[in-house]
Amino acid sequence: MRSRMFGLIAVLAVLGLVGAACSSSSSGSSPSGSPVPSAGSSSGGSLGTIKIGNDTANNHGSKEVSGASSVDLEADNHGSSDYYFNPTIITGKAGQKLSVTITNNGSTTHNFSLVDGSANKDIQPGQSTTVTVTLPQSGSMEFFCRFHRGLGMVGEFTTS
Repeated sequence: MRSRMFGLIAVLAVLGLVGAACSSSSSGSSPSGSPVPSAGSSSGGSLGTIKIGNDTANNHGSKEVSGASSVDLEADNHGSSDYYFNPTIITGKAGQKLSVTITNNGSTTHNFSLVDGSANKDIQPGQSTTVTVTLPQSGSMEFFCRFHRGLGMVGEFTTS
C-alpha cells in the first residue's frame, strides 16, 4: 500500500512539472513592457495595449499594405472591456491612397474618424462603410471611434 501511494505521488509530481513546462509562453512584449505588434500580419486576439498619440489603444495587430489599393478594417468589441480596430496599425508607403472598408462586427454602433477631421462615419452593427485615406508623407495618422476612444478603440496609419 505504501509503495502504491509513493508511486501515485511521483506520477502526480511528474505531471505537474510537465504541465508547468507546457504552459510557459513568450509574452510578446518588448523590454519596456509595451506589446510589439506582429509585423506584416494581423491578429484576431488582443495583444495588450499600446500608446497611439496621447491615447491608449487595445492592440489587435498590424498589417503591411504597401502596394495595395484597399484594406479591410474590423471595428468590434468583446464585452464591455475590449473595444478595438483590427488591425490596429496599418503601414504603407508615404502618400499612398487606400480604400478602407470598415466592418462593424460588434454589438453596438461604432465610428471611424480621422484625427485631421477628413472622415467621421458611424457604422451600425453588421454594416460596413468605405472611406478613402491618403497616408501621410511621414510619421503617422491616428484614427478612432468617437464613441469608444476612451475605451481604447484607436488605431493608426503609419508610413514605412
